[in-house]
Amino acid sequence: MTAIIASRLAKSGNTGIVLGWQFLALLDLLNVIRAGLMNGLSQPASMMPLTHFPLDLLPLMLVPLTLMVHIAAIYGLMADHTVNIPNIK
Repeated sequence: MTAIIASRLAKSGNTGIVLGWQFLALLDLLNVIRAGLMNGLSQPASMMPLTHFPLDLLPLMLVPLTLMVHIAAIYGLMADHTVNIPNIK
């Protein structure tokens, strides 16, 4: 949802703000994983809907994918690389 704002900030050169944004989003995702784990351990019946399609795609595909995307974005923002793009007219 906030990818458009983060993209505009990154294009304007505010990589520090975008990096902080990514760290906060990663912490939020880790908190959701922790809450799901704690809830699943204390009330296993509450996780039963996640064992049937299509909700089983959340823990199997969407959460790992989102985690990898945030880690890749943080790695990309922290990498010190410069790309020179020629001005083609």
